[in-house]
Amino acid sequence: RRPHDAALGATAVSLVGPPAALGVDAATFVVAMAMMIGIGRGDSRAERSTSPLADFREGWREFTSRTWLWTMVIGFGFFQVTFFPAQMVLGPDVARHTLGGVGAWGLIMSLQGVGALVGAAIATRLPKSRPLLMSSLLFAPVGVTLVLLGTGAPLPLVAAGSAVTGLCFGSSGPFWFTALQANVPASALARVSSFDQLGSIILNPIGWLLIGPLAHASSAGTVLVVAGLSCTVVELGMLLVPSVRKLRA
Repeated sequence: RRPHDAALGATAVSLVGPPAALGVDAATFVVAMAMMIGIGRGDSRAERSTSPLADFREGWREFTSRTWLWTMVIGFGFFQVTFFPAQMVLGPDVARHTLGGVGAWGLIMSLQGVGALVGAAIATRLPKSRPLLMSSLLFAPVGVTLVLLGTGAPLPLVAAGSAVTGLCFGSSGPFWFTALQANVPASALARVSSFDQLGSIILNPIGWLLIGPLAHASSAGTVLVVAGLSCTVVELGMLLVPSVRKLRA
């Protein structure tokens, strides 16, 4: 997430209202599509030597044969189904009622983007001999923003926590991609990465569907705190798997 995205979004909503801001956002996708139409025209394609189904099976074998790989992806899936629905559905509601509204939420999200940039810069200086161990430890505090939102913390503290969350995103990601590129054959990397992406997001609709009813059944604060703490528990729990903890680059 780029830090200026959230700031621009909050500014647009404040100036012209949500419907007009969404309309402008939608128009930018049309412009981007028009700019990309001509990409790749005239390029030659390599001849396919195997069927798509055979490629799928080979990629699946590469994915399932590595315990550290599918363990991490299961963890990613749990994170996606809990963190983002809680932050993006309940977070703005809390900001609207207790933190000052659209401007406050724009600040919170902007600092999360800034934290991600700083975290990525820091990651380049850290040792990568055990990438998954580092990735999990750096990512463990990611739920701090949710906990602070759920406990009614003041805006400065929530904004600072959001920067820490961004730091977790930015610093842990390079270690995950280092682990993939160092331990998966180059010929299978694209297929393994596709299973990584699929496994990470496949449960997302469930999270978006349930977050509202869960908040109504208990409270937004309770759901935010539970979601934030569970992200940390699952992330550290993955380190109980020896191949995750001991994997070397």
